[in-house]
Amino acid sequence: MEKKELNVYLKEYLDDCLLRKRLSEKTLCAYKIDLKQFFDFIDQSYVDDFKK
Repeated sequence: MEKKELNVYLKEYLDDCLLRKRLSEKTLCAYKIDLKQFFDFIDQSYVDDFKK
C-alpha cells in the first residue's frame, strides 16, 4: 500500500471517529499520536529487515 493511499484511509478513519463516533478532540489527538508511533515502528522494522 502506498503512503498516499494509507493517508486517505487514516483521514477517513479519523473523520469517522469524529463525526460518527463523536470522540473528543483529545481522544483524536491521542489516536493520531499512537498511529504515528505505530507507523514509525513499522517503517523502522521494515528497514531493519534489510540490514540482516
